[in-house]
Amino acid sequence: MKTDRFALIMLIALTAFVATLQAETKLGGELSQSNFHQAGNPYLVEEDLIIPQGEEVVVGEGCVFLFKAFTGIRVTGKLVVEGTSQNPVIFTSMYDKEFNDESKQLANPFDWNGIFIAQNSDGAILRNFQLRYSVYGVKSQNEEIIIQNARFRQNGQLHFTVDEKIQYVQDDIPFSYGSRELNSENGSESTSDKKSASTKGKSRSPRRTVRMVSLGTGVVGAALGATLGVMASQSYQQWGEAQDVSVYNQKQSEFNGRLAGSIAFGTLGLLGLSGFGITFVF
Repeated sequence: MKTDRFALIMLIALTAFVATLQAETKLGGELSQSNFHQAGNPYLVEEDLIIPQGEEVVVGEGCVFLFKAFTGIRVTGKLVVEGTSQNPVIFTSMYDKEFNDESKQLANPFDWNGIFIAQNSDGAILRNFQLRYSVYGVKSQNEEIIIQNARFRQNGQLHFTVDEKIQYVQDDIPFSYGSRELNSENGSESTSDKKSASTKGKSRSPRRTVRMVSLGTGVVGAALGATLGVMASQSYQQWGEAQDVSVYNQKQSEFNGRLAGSIAFGTLGLLGLSGFGITFVF
């Protein structure tokens, strides 16, 4: 009898232990803990995670974060993700069957918001992670961000932006970004010449200049072309109604001049607006 009772107690204890291992850790709101470890997997995010200003949150290797709809991470302090190439950190939808066996539906783009890093934050260092099925991936208004060996997959709008500038990131292809060189073997930082970062920023400024000039030219050209077109139409009507020869000749000349101006400025406006659109492609 004692043996049966002991066996029953051990079975209950084992069941409870397994259930504890499989239990999720629910998260939401301001983060009170500064470190996350793989032992707490999976972390189920039920509302926005907020890293307050002045705080630093470190996410250890192998951590898995499953996000419900309309949730994400908002960083006004500092976020450090320390995954490894063998054991990356995962940010994904709660419907991602690869990390949630109990999901009853498939994950899709736009399932959750993404990671937002505020301009007044202390920035972020994100190493060896995967980010899937969000709206905007990582959106950083702060240029103090370093990314090493990231994989972005099926994010709805974008994978990665810095200060509203879209970065070229291919789906599920390793991606790195930042002003320091990062050692791919151990994820350690080595000091590099920061001129490369400033050069990178300057290389984008000519495109912005061309974009703004093209937009201004397009708008002004289109407006002048339309105005002269209306005036040419009025001159044409007055030309047809003229009874006096001198008035007839004056309105004819006026019409020809305004029509030529309308065509010229309209063409200039079209070229300007076309150039504006092209700057978003190339």
